Amino acid sequence: MLKDLLFPRGVAVIAGSKKGIELAKVVNRSLKHSYFLGEYSEEVVRQAFKCFDGVILIMSFSGAVRVVCKYSTKKGEDPAVVAVDSSGKFAIPVVNSHWGGNELASLVANSVGGSAILNTQAEEVGIRPLEHLAKLLYAKFEDVGKLAKVYSHVLDGGILCAENFDPPSGFDYVVTRGNCSFTVKLGRGCKEDELCLIPYELFVGVGLKDEARDIEDRVPGILAQYGVPLSRVKGIASIKERAKSVADKLNLPFRLFSVDELNSLDHDCLSPPSDKLREEGIRGVAEASALMMAGKGARLLLRKVKAHDLTVAVAGVVDV
Repeated sequence: MLKDLLFPRGVAVIAGSKKGIELAKVVNRSLKHSYFLGEYSEEVVRQAFKCFDGVILIMSFSGAVRVVCKYSTKKGEDPAVVAVDSSGKFAIPVVNSHWGGNELASLVANSVGGSAILNTQAEEVGIRPLEHLAKLLYAKFEDVGKLAKVYSHVLDGGILCAENFDPPSGFDYVVTRGNCSFTVKLGRGCKEDELCLIPYELFVGVGLKDEARDIEDRVPGILAQYGVPLSRVKGIASIKERAKSVADKLNLPFRLFSVDELNSLDHDCLSPPSDKLREEGIRGVAEASALMMAGKGARLLLRKVKAHDLTVAVAGVVDV
């Protein structure tokens, strides 16, 4: 489940050449929430960097470095990238190791019987990376430039105090109270000795079939499974009026969209629709509903989760 929480927008798998296609398909089948985008092209890589939390490149490490140099934009917003040679012997994080790259390399290596090459200090001393907090709390760092200074403190045996949140499991060096030189704060307005995580305002999109039942209990259950804090959900959206029962139970606003409204959404990161939706001329429901309700500047945070007869997705926006 940890791996799912680190890659809520999914993982893209790209073959660097025809020789790597077979291995790419093997890797894709072995991972949850992975999408084989095909053979390398500028368009494919651009989509992967923009729309996914992880990218697996079946190519040489040096080739992967060139790709990262060309398409990388900003630390904390780019995906974790892993290079895997076409024989599957080695999986090596190329960038954003602490943002899931190390975990992704280990997953790939385990799936193909290879070895993961990890060389970051956090893993060396056995601490969970701070970057995981941003994923788990559905937030973004206000200033990623402070991470190096805070890491230096932690690696020297220091502790961090948590403000406005309870530390998730595994962060033994983050405490709710104590004699701390640095504080990790969920919120804005950081002082010099504080590291701020700005929380996303969250919006949930729901797609459901006619036979779906008990959705007012099942949807919150899926959100809880993926660590979505219900207290920060600002609304529920769908093209089905029945989804309003979820909003009513959570005491949240509900937005009903028409098919034409959802189809008008111009967003590069929507997952392909099901065959049924495609037949009905609908580009998508859960993801599109969440993004439409979130409004301008929205980011897809949780790619649609399929649960038999319903789908759930989460979009977020930072209140500026």
